[in-house]
Amino acid sequence: MRRGSIRQAVWSVLTSFIVALSIALSGCSGGGAVATVSVSATASATTVDGGDAITISATVTNDKNSAGVTWTTSAGTLSGTTTSSATLTAPAATSSAQTVTVTATSMTDTTKSATVTLTVPAAPSITTSTLASGTVGSAYSAALAGSGGLSPYTWALTSGTLPSGLSFTASTGTITGTPTATGAGTASLSFKMTDSGTATALTATKTLSLTIAPAAAITFTTTTLANATYNTAYSATIATAGGAGTLTYSLASGSLPTGLSLSTGGALTGTPTAGGSFSFSVKAADAYGDSATQSFTVTVVYPALTLNPSTTALAATVGKSYSQSFTASGGAGTGFTFSITSGASALTAAGLSFSGSTLSGTPTSAATIPFTMQVLDSASNTASVGYTLTISYAALTISPATLPSAVVNSAYSQTLTASGGSGTGYTWSVTTGATSLTAVGLSLSGGVISGTPTSSGSASFTAQVKDSASNTASQSYTLTVNASLSVTSATLPSAVVGSAYSTTLTATGGSGSYTWAIASGSSAPAGLSLSTAGVLSGTPTVASGGAATTFQVQATDTTSHTATGTLSITINPSLGIATSTTLASGYVGTAYSQTLAASGGTGAGYSWSVASGSSLPSWATLTSGGALSGTPTTAGTYTFTLTVTDSGSDTNAAQFTLTVNGTLAISTTSLSAATVGTAYSQSIGASGGTGSDVFSISSGSLPSWATLNTSTGKITGTPGSTNTGSTTFTVMVEDSASHTATQNYTLTVYAILGTNDSYLSGHYAFYATGWVDGTNDGNTYKSALAGSFVADGAGNITSGTLDYNDASGGLAESVSLTGTYALPSTNLGQMTLSLSTGKTVVIAFNAGNINSGVATAGDLIRFDDTSGIGITGGSRFSGEFAQQTLTDFTTAKLAGGYVFGLTGESCPLGVSACNSATDHGPLATAGVMSLSGAGLVSSGQQDIASGTNVYTLASFSGTYGTPDASNGRATLTLSAGSTLPSSDANIWPHDFVIYMVNATKFYVVSVDSHANYSLLAGKAAQQTTSSFTTSNFSGSAVFWGAAPSDNYIAAWGTSAAVSGSNAIVGRTVATTSGTTLSVVFYQNQQGTVSSQTGSGTYSVASNGRMTFTGVGSNPPIFYLSGTNTAYAVETGQEPGVLYVEPQTATTPGSGTYVFGNLNVVPEGGGSLGAGTIGSGTFGLTTANSDSGGTLQWNQSAAGTYTVDATGLLTFSDGGTGYVISATKLIHMDGPGASGASPSVSVVQQ
Repeated sequence: MRRGSIRQAVWSVLTSFIVALSIALSGCSGGGAVATVSVSATASATTVDGGDAITISATVTNDKNSAGVTWTTSAGTLSGTTTSSATLTAPAATSSAQTVTVTATSMTDTTKSATVTLTVPAAPSITTSTLASGTVGSAYSAALAGSGGLSPYTWALTSGTLPSGLSFTASTGTITGTPTATGAGTASLSFKMTDSGTATALTATKTLSLTIAPAAAITFTTTTLANATYNTAYSATIATAGGAGTLTYSLASGSLPTGLSLSTGGALTGTPTAGGSFSFSVKAADAYGDSATQSFTVTVVYPALTLNPSTTALAATVGKSYSQSFTASGGAGTGFTFSITSGASALTAAGLSFSGSTLSGTPTSAATIPFTMQVLDSASNTASVGYTLTISYAALTISPATLPSAVVNSAYSQTLTASGGSGTGYTWSVTTGATSLTAVGLSLSGGVISGTPTSSGSASFTAQVKDSASNTASQSYTLTVNASLSVTSATLPSAVVGSAYSTTLTATGGSGSYTWAIASGSSAPAGLSLSTAGVLSGTPTVASGGAATTFQVQATDTTSHTATGTLSITINPSLGIATSTTLASGYVGTAYSQTLAASGGTGAGYSWSVASGSSLPSWATLTSGGALSGTPTTAGTYTFTLTVTDSGSDTNAAQFTLTVNGTLAISTTSLSAATVGTAYSQSIGASGGTGSDVFSISSGSLPSWATLNTSTGKITGTPGSTNTGSTTFTVMVEDSASHTATQNYTLTVYAILGTNDSYLSGHYAFYATGWVDGTNDGNTYKSALAGSFVADGAGNITSGTLDYNDASGGLAESVSLTGTYALPSTNLGQMTLSLSTGKTVVIAFNAGNINSGVATAGDLIRFDDTSGIGITGGSRFSGEFAQQTLTDFTTAKLAGGYVFGLTGESCPLGVSACNSATDHGPLATAGVMSLSGAGLVSSGQQDIASGTNVYTLASFSGTYGTPDASNGRATLTLSAGSTLPSSDANIWPHDFVIYMVNATKFYVVSVDSHANYSLLAGKAAQQTTSSFTTSNFSGSAVFWGAAPSDNYIAAWGTSAAVSGSNAIVGRTVATTSGTTLSVVFYQNQQGTVSSQTGSGTYSVASNGRMTFTGVGSNPPIFYLSGTNTAYAVETGQEPGVLYVEPQTATTPGSGTYVFGNLNVVPEGGGSLGAGTIGSGTFGLTTANSDSGGTLQWNQSAAGTYTVDATGLLTFSDGGTGYVISATKLIHMDGPGASGASPSVSVVQQ
């Protein structure tokens, strides 16, 4: 029995005893309680070897007389028993384990006892039946195993000897090692196992056989070796098979060839240094005692002995020193001895001798001599080669190769010389052309050409020379006879004072080149000089006064003939630029013209150009006649260099400066807002133009409280309480040159002070949806816009951009904006935006989520006159804005899964594509898409509510552009939903614009014109995980939304009035992922409020798409962005988007709050506000804009509320809502609060 069983048995007995004792004593007077007896027993061990003894102790609680216990045992022998202990000698061990129970029984109460259960293991035995075989040289390991007795065991080898290389570990019973060759065979081994029993240990023995197989025999696979070559690197590898492990090679007998060595790895390498035959034996042995021997013979042979040069034909020249060295290679490589074995006497007779290895001398006569050369090396190797030496005379030549020219009537003499041949006895003759030579008055005699030419021309002839050995040589000549020398230059090109001048003089006749000089008694014009090469150059310093200056020059040819000539040159005054280098000023947009003038130089043929490296203003052109003209486009001061060239190619350049004044413009594009009771001052600045400016009102008029200073352009005044609103007028400025410029302005007067202007600071993205009066059968159609703006914290919107889309006003993309704003202490303010389209919009807004003194979010509504069409009027919208994170404006940050919720409507009726569409009226869609971080959209899926139809699981894909770093704007192009009917797909928008708040959130608006395409706009949020399960929707969540009613849908596209909306707010509680969901929601259907409850189950796809079962007939479809956070599309007949957030609190926190409503139908108008919520109370300041154009500012509202344990809010104005968190809640209009168009407001700090 286990110890737990013992305790259970003891407790059972003890409990029975207590009960019995209680009953027995219940009738006794005096009421004294009797203590209960209990027994416990312990042993010094619970497992013991057979025959070993252990001590058992017992104690008795509440032992009246300390009587102790008596002892009994189920096996073994008890001894030394006392009232508190006993010694048990365990029974002898058997082949199986035994259990012994020892009982201690109270002598005071024999019904009380305790037991100790002991285990006697089976007798020890060795369970290993065989030992695995081993192999010499291979690692071996075997472990003996045993059972029974008490572990751990110790082991011993009691007889037999382990094979060599193995060892036995007594503590573990393992045999390990690597057997050696002497250990091969079978060994009989006896082992003893001893257990851990005390005082007497038990043992077991067993004899086992261990067989060790020998390793494979070593054999040489290399049995012969290649011969070696003397003094040449040698390498051979001796290979073997068999043995164990790595073999070692050594020289067993004999001698290796001198210079070779044997490595332990069997490589025979080196360079033999002695020839002969070498026999030796190699031994290969492994590390385990096996070996083998192989005999080898290697013969070292000498390489072939060769003589150099290898060319056997040798040549020498009579009379010129000759030397030829002979070399040898191969053989023994040393001790070379050279000798001539035949032909030596003929060589000696020709004047040559042989010594060592060189044949040398100066040949004395021509001859052809064969001879044999022999070489003998130190090993007595010989080689012979037969050579032939040819001795020839040197070539006979005539010089010079060409003759100098001659000059008519001048004595001529030229000596011809000969070299080579025999060197003596030269004789000369003319072999061809002798008559042409005599025709010019010349002849050849004794190697000299001489005479006095009488006429110019040329003579072509051949001269021949013969030496004493009858060798001959010929040379062909053409000798030119030039006319007499004369100077041909006479009238030189004109020069200009101060301009570099250079001209080259010419002459004819004479011989060779000419050397020039100013003739004796004459001088060059001042500033000019004449070089010996005939170049007259320099910079003239004195004009010749209109007449030519003359001087004389002399030319001398290479034969010292001279000629003199008279030259004339006209030197004109220097070329100058007459026009001032500071040009007349120009004006942007006004045609400019200036004609340049020059003087001096040749006085004619002036041509103008832009100097190299310079350039005119981009708007200007220059004619060669000097006309500079064009229409300036940019104000500034321009400098450029112009060059004038006259008809004599003289040039002059000058740098000109041209100042262009800017176009007169008004630099102030918008006016700051004014505030009732506060002095106003706004200066209007002007730029460009010239002179002083005069300001005036050219159209419209200033507000009655304001005046314009016509000299300074400053508007001043103090508006009164009746002057609120906006006034539009045009200011004109005129400069002293009568240029004018105008600028349209809107001046807004606020009834508020912007005490909290600093709260609105930085970059913000916004979006809004609304309604615009249509022109199509009197219908009203949706509008949408998204954009960004920059607030300076001081009441100014310094820049911004928006994209706007509606059916009647059309599409306006990337519209720039500026403006002003005022935010009072209530955090409910107004801003006036001036658009680049020339339109002005007034917006009411609140500022919430104040963080470090800056609002990070807020709501907005259109807050001005609603007349007109498009964004300039008639468009009523409401929306939200949020502070942007500029560092997230990169393509890479747009990565991961994004869910979205968009609302809109079909394109207007009257357009053919729209008329043929299947569905008309409001649209809503929710879905998910994956952005790659590199511009690709994939895995798109959406569920669409269009009119009265629903299209599920519509797939799409697309691309997106790089966000603008300054405003977060990016393009998004998507395919149509795959499940839409083709007629609806034709009008489904493909092109969208997004404005990033940060990497996790952006606003969306379609930018395919709503006049021809359906309109969609809304929000998108990044998913927090890449794979969703039902665990991502658990606990409580709050949802809310609003949608057009079925009445509105029925009236859409007709001339009937469109009205009516439904609003909803509710709470879900999900338990046991996916299996249980309870829902409570409140719905205001066109002014009638009801509540409903329900339950069901839900499932979640990995992309976050969540569907419900059993929760109503048309449950919404959720797309999760995170746990309990989602956008959802309603799948009933009222297309709308629901917003879902986790509920983290059920009581609203006290503090300052802002709110804005969801504007889903025209009659809903728009409202927002700011205020406080306390414990059960609220107080608000609101701004309202209704469908009729009524604007209500600073409306006050106050009341009370109650909240239950689920966060359900009930307001005193009849509204209902839920708490989302301690800083956020939802309010839904109560019955009749907004007529037939109730709305839902998000209230948050």
